[in-house]
Amino acid sequence: MKRNEYLPEGSLTGTPRNSSMLRSYETIEKALIDGTILEARCVLCDSEMNLHVDLGFCTGIIPAGEGAYSESGASICMESSARSV
Repeated sequence: MKRNEYLPEGSLTGTPRNSSMLRSYETIEKALIDGTILEARCVLCDSEMNLHVDLGFCTGIIPAGEGAYSESGASICMESSARSV
């Protein structure tokens, strides 16, 4: 996959490459350095509109300011520097 090439939501979930990159902090850091797009399921939107994503071995948080919301359902692309907790 090319850098910044976004597939429809759910296309990466469960793929061997995505799963292998969501194994540890080291593999996620490698994906970040390489510009690899990863996908994880959002399990919570908290009271401050932060998205909590299940990374398998930990939970990541996408801050509200880095997310995107479209009330109309229009297509949105975004990048995040999500952190893990």
